[in-house]
Amino acid sequence: MASVQKRESGIYHVVFYFRGRQIWRSLYTRDVRKAKRRARVERENYIETYYQNLAGGQCKKVEEAATIGDVVAAYRAWPKKCKTKTENNQIRALLRIVREACGVEDAEEVSTSALTRSLVWGWMAKRQGLEQIDRQEALAENVTINSTYSQAKGVFAKGYREEGCFEGLTLPDLGPFLSVQSLPEIGDGWKPWSPEDWHSMVKASEALEGDLWLVHQMLRRFGLRAGELKVARGDWLRFEGGRWLLWIDRGKTQERRLEIPSDLLEPLLARREEEFLIPGRRVKKGEDGIRVEVIDGEHVRFVRQFCDRAHPNHELRRWAGSIVYTRDCAEAARKFLGHTSIRTTEQWYAHYLDQVEPIGLEDEQLANVA
Repeated sequence: MASVQKRESGIYHVVFYFRGRQIWRSLYTRDVRKAKRRARVERENYIETYYQNLAGGQCKKVEEAATIGDVVAAYRAWPKKCKTKTENNQIRALLRIVREACGVEDAEEVSTSALTRSLVWGWMAKRQGLEQIDRQEALAENVTINSTYSQAKGVFAKGYREEGCFEGLTLPDLGPFLSVQSLPEIGDGWKPWSPEDWHSMVKASEALEGDLWLVHQMLRRFGLRAGELKVARGDWLRFEGGRWLLWIDRGKTQERRLEIPSDLLEPLLARREEEFLIPGRRVKKGEDGIRVEVIDGEHVRFVRQFCDRAHPNHELRRWAGSIVYTRDCAEAARKFLGHTSIRTTEQWYAHYLDQVEPIGLEDEQLANVA
């Protein structure tokens, strides 16, 4: 039996099992009808060639290294200990590194023998925009580089390898590929903003207008994740118990209700019938991510004038959480931030208690948990 499957490049492949091994053969077409016509012939040609080589004594005793596609297929088929979203992110990261480092369209056709330390360093240098990798300076690009590399390594997690996820595949020594050190990042270790910088930002925000002003208010005072604000809809505004609430509902584990401060009621309720509270063209960044320019572009540039951090939008969330933690308690901060575990809250906010003197609490008018 053979099936036709489309890879990330859009090219169709025939997939079948032969002598206990899953075989992927390119059909060199993006047309599914052509692919289906070619699939059977390609499978028969592969098997015929194998036995011809066997009869002629030409079969190699040592198999060639498996392709990236073989690895991806085995990883997808193996029972996971992670969410499907995490699995997809890890596969995409691995394919991205190989595709960009090797300069190929279809990363799945590349042999796993290419997975070396040199490949990672070369890819990192390209992402930095340099001819040779800079492993000393904390460049802004390093955050994304480290994140992508870390996700790619997840495909080859030690537990999966030891349990037999890739049994039957011929793989090279992956040690060098998996042991590249992370690059230094801007703002390693969170440091409190100075009261002067914070007040300067708050003062400057008064001159913001329209969507940019509202984005700033919601990130700074509701402690929202940027991703939550991008998908926030008009029907998230609900009236309950004599007050208007913002329901952050992205699944049971993240649901929370925050009371809307009085000065934000009018601008928010005016958008109640809109699909999104923050309008704008939503550009996909892969399967699970989107980009909204006013949030990811304009607002990031505004906050970076006062906070030189890798993720300025998230720093507003951290600050809001630290205020609630210091003013109230860890449990209050957990509910405010929507953490599923108090351990997360304590890990990232407990140390603020000794470092952060909450400033302008009355002026900030942070949203309260309903």
